[in-house]
This record gives sequence, C-alpha cells and structure tokens, in this order.
Amino acid sequence: MIVILFFFYKKYYEKESKIDLKSYEPLKENLEEKNLAVQDNLITDLNYFSKDINNNLYTIKADYGFINENSEIIEMTNPTAKIILNDGGIITIAAKKALYNQQNYNSNFIENVKIRYDDKIVTANRMDLDFISNNVKIYGDILYKDIFRTLSSEYLDIDLKTKDILINSNNERKVNLKTSY
Repeated sequence: MIVILFFFYKKYYEKESKIDLKSYEPLKENLEEKNLAVQDNLITDLNYFSKDINNNLYTIKADYGFINENSEIIEMTNPTAKIILNDGGIITIAAKKALYNQQNYNSNFIENVKIRYDDKIVTANRMDLDFISNNVKIYGDILYKDIFRTLSSEYLDIDLKTKDILINSNNERKVNLKTSY
C-alpha cells in the first residue's frame, strides 16, 4: 500500500522543475574568473579590535575586504566602526568604503560617511582617523547636526586628546551655522 501511494504521489503531485543549465554557463564562468582573480586576497566578515594607551577601544567591522599589495592595508566594503572612549562616550562611524591599516589602526572612511556621537550626527564625503597623531580629519560636504545647531562646512579637524575642533572651508564657500534655542 505504501509503495502504491509513493508512486501515485510522484506521478500526480510532485512537480518536476526543469532548469536549462546551458543558460547559466556564462554566468558561472564569469563568477569563476572573478573568484580566481581575488580569492587569495578576499576576506569576509572582517572584525578588528584594538585598544590604545589611554584605554579607548576601537572596533571596525566590514562585510568583506581585499588585502592591498601593501599587505598592511585592507580595502573594506560597508565598514562600521565604534570608538568607546575611556570616559564612556561612544562614537560610531559608517561608510561605503574604508582603508584600514592593520599595523597602526589608522582608517580612512570614504563615501557616505556618517558619524554619531551622543545626539550629534555628522555626514561627509571622507574621514581620516589617525591614531598616531590622535587626529580626525573630516572633509567634503560636511553636515553637522545636534539638537540646537546645524553646521555645514568643507573641513573639520578634531584633536582626540584635547577635543579641540577646527572648522574651516575653502575660499569659495563659507561655514554656515544655524542655531535654535
């Protein structure tokens, strides 16, 4: 009886899916060519962690990255970073791309950079995080927003030790500041 039900089911209820594998051959060959070219340099699900002498923690994650010819540099895609300051403050950074130096942890965030710190949000084209000089350079169409202010500029320089901020712009464009209290 079970054997009869099995064959009955196979004949009348199970749908057969036919896939034309010939149409997938060019796609398969293209993917194989790309994988052969980068498989030795591709890293997926990246996650790096470091701690500086002031006990600030730094983590950076990315969907994937490629090791550059200069093996200490990793080109990351969709990176997110977090700096946990020793005073408890947390800075988060996201971008479309980043260059991460494995030896000194310096990071260059590129395209659609978004930085959050407390209630402050900064968007820009680029951000360079330099742990050696304890400096952050943010540049290219900067927009800074917090509860009371909106600021637009071309260049922002932050000293990580003193927390001093230099806001500047090129000669053609002025720094705009709007406040609301």
